[in-house]
Amino acid sequence: MSQTYLYCLTMLLWAFTTTSTATDGQTGRIQGMLGTAAGQQKYVGRAVVFICDAKTGHPLDPATHQSFLAGYNGGDPRHAVTDTYSHFLFDKVPPGEYRLIAQSWSGTVGIPGREATSAVVLLHGVAEGVNVRAAETTHVYLRPLGNSVLTVQNDPEEAGAFLFLSTVPMLGDSVLGFHGWGDDFVRHVIGVTHMSVPRATFIGLPDDKEVYIALFCYDNVPGFGGSQARIGKDDLATIRICAGWSNGYDEPPARLLPLVEYLEKKNLSLPELMQLGDQNGSATDRGPLDEQKIWQAAKKNFSKRISIPAVGDFRVGDILAADAYQSLRAHHHQQREQRTKPAGTTDRK
Repeated sequence: MSQTYLYCLTMLLWAFTTTSTATDGQTGRIQGMLGTAAGQQKYVGRAVVFICDAKTGHPLDPATHQSFLAGYNGGDPRHAVTDTYSHFLFDKVPPGEYRLIAQSWSGTVGIPGREATSAVVLLHGVAEGVNVRAAETTHVYLRPLGNSVLTVQNDPEEAGAFLFLSTVPMLGDSVLGFHGWGDDFVRHVIGVTHMSVPRATFIGLPDDKEVYIALFCYDNVPGFGGSQARIGKDDLATIRICAGWSNGYDEPPARLLPLVEYLEKKNLSLPELMQLGDQNGSATDRGPLDEQKIWQAAKKNFSKRISIPAVGDFRVGDILAADAYQSLRAHHHQQREQRTKPAGTTDRK
């Protein structure tokens, strides 16, 4: 699988933004330094500082300064690498409001290659609301969010994944993939890494806080996972990966199981079940659905509660998740039947 293809898959969560590209005379600069919680200069070597749009949290393309996916050119999102004294500089930055995320990987310089990413990620802090004005330099001092440590373990123990940590929970269940992450989760990401092994340790997390984790396993059949941990109480978070693989999970959380079983017995279209009406032709009888139209309609009504007789009240987002689980369970059931079928037999037509 090509490196370009992997990164394109990974950045599907970044919706297109309209940040404009300014000429040199209309730009400003961000000059900063990494420090300790006590306000002292921090010597961490060659750390990476990512620049993101403040409103969306999206990383920026180095050439266009738009969302990274919109201007994707095969490289990395715009970032600066600190010098020996932990200073960094962003030059030619269009006026606007930005968010900075600083981190490094143990034993590496800058952004490590994805084939051998360090399993230890050092978080150096986040700067919110960094305002840049034309022909001016904005000074930023980044301090760590805390000193706590959290190890993340994938289940099943699969590598080849991208892991995101945020201080805000995902919008919906992780089985929904990128749709389940939500805008607020992305806007509050405090650390990200590629997992070349199925385990990663983060150092520098906020003390006594909840952190929320999203996982994307790139594959011909992608996998997704999510979890949360109370920093200071939990030192290990296990990420259960929902995927169509033979070792991937398909069990819904207990609160969604009755709804999943209900969907397995019924033959209702999603728009009908979610009471969103016919979304411009997206409502069909369990045939191909226009997933984009359904998602756009559901996103606007994600927290709307729907009463389903003999089952209970559920959010529109829960119905989407239950439908994803029932599809995944059906896929696994079919795969198990194929594996147990005697050699030489064929299905009846």
